[in-house]
Amino acid sequence: SLRGHLTAYWNQVEDAVFNRTVAGSSTGEGIDPCGFVPAGGSCRQRDNLGSTRIRGIETELSYARGSSWSSSVRYLFTHGEIISVSAPHRVDLEGDLEGKRLPQVPAHRLVVQLGYAHPILQATIQGRYLSKQYENDINSIELGDFAVVDLSIARPLGADSEVFLRLENLFDQAYEVGQGSNGIVTEGAPRLLHGGVRAEF
Repeated sequence: SLRGHLTAYWNQVEDAVFNRTVAGSSTGEGIDPCGFVPAGGSCRQRDNLGSTRIRGIETELSYARGSSWSSSVRYLFTHGEIISVSAPHRVDLEGDLEGKRLPQVPAHRLVVQLGYAHPILQATIQGRYLSKQYENDINSIELGDFAVVDLSIARPLGADSEVFLRLENLFDQAYEVGQGSNGIVTEGAPRLLHGGVRAEF
């Protein structure tokens, strides 16, 4: 059987809380309210932004062949942007922020999944893709796109329990999940293997 759905959405949020860039430091200096900021760093403060708008579409297509094989493709497109800024810390940033993309919100997300189900074995392989995104509100730091593959296997032990094994980031792909203004990059989890027993009571 083949199934699909498509959803469009439009959200507008007032006074959203996020990390606002107050100022950057090129030589190392004291910046209120952060105190001393080293050279190459920036001062950010949790604050109300003003108005943001998030528009996009979400779609999913799934296919099942009998009771054993199943597959699905999910895609999410998100366009999130800053509409207006309230009470800016720096006047020169007020106009610059309007129209900027929301930080840490990729425009494209894609998940492809293939599953196999049998009375003695269940297996799923999944691929995830995220497009480029910005780390900060002024869109000066860009995080690259990436794709990872996950694999999971489970064997039922009874009606209410199973033993499972899950391998995340199968190919040990290096990818960015954060970056500071000083250039220090935070990477996502490397290849990770975990397993156990699940039971319901």
